[in-house]
Amino acid sequence: MSGLNGLFGVGSNALASFQRAMSVTGQNIANVSTPGYSRQEAILTETLPENGNPGQIGTGVQVSEIRRSVDSFVEQQLLNSNERIGQFGASQKALSQIQILFNDANDQGIAAGLNEFFKAWQDVATNPADLTARTVLLTKADGLTKLLNQASSQLSTQRISLDGQVGSSINDINALASKIADLNAQIKLTEVGGQQANDLRDQRGRFLNDLAGLVDISSIEDGNGQVSVFVGVGQILVTEQTAFKLTGVPDVTNGG
Repeated sequence: MSGLNGLFGVGSNALASFQRAMSVTGQNIANVSTPGYSRQEAILTETLPENGNPGQIGTGVQVSEIRRSVDSFVEQQLLNSNERIGQFGASQKALSQIQILFNDANDQGIAAGLNEFFKAWQDVATNPADLTARTVLLTKADGLTKLLNQASSQLSTQRISLDGQVGSSINDINALASKIADLNAQIKLTEVGGQQANDLRDQRGRFLNDLAGLVDISSIEDGNGQVSVFVGVGQILVTEQTAFKLTGVPDVTNGG
């Protein structure tokens, strides 16, 4: 490539490269509010030069790669934050429901019933012959018994509800694990062919964050872009294109 034709070739390469870079910028702007989207960057590099006299002659510029602009440390911190939010959110919801059952915030629950019961006992101990004090004690004892029985029944109902929520969460976890394994396969197929699987990686990252909101996980990405996911103390959930299913097992030691 030399002379006028060479000049046109360099200009044509530059125009095509910058048009593609502008398309990447447009993609970033269009997805500025898309959850899980990672900003992309067009990497411009020199094209191969041609040999000439007295030396090589440049042939212009090209887009060699469209790269996701991500910080792996920040991604991991986001994953950890989603785990904590999920854990604290689930605990807060369950404890709030239990607090309503006991109704202690309004001084009408078990704590108040116990206080009244022991006060009645104190009155009887002070005046054993007082029939009114004895009657009050029996009334308070009966009221406390009803409160305890009611709380026991409501806690059983609450446990059944929580068991159902656990089962639903397990189904969600298994569905997300399957999606991550499928994306591992798509990412490998895409990147083996020399392309960048940016959008697929964004989808996988979004599913990982969703998964972290449901269960304590850790993840490792290998050199082929395949993510392995572990739950709890190291139980494998996803490895390459395989997802293992979690199952819920009732704990007989706590009644469910």
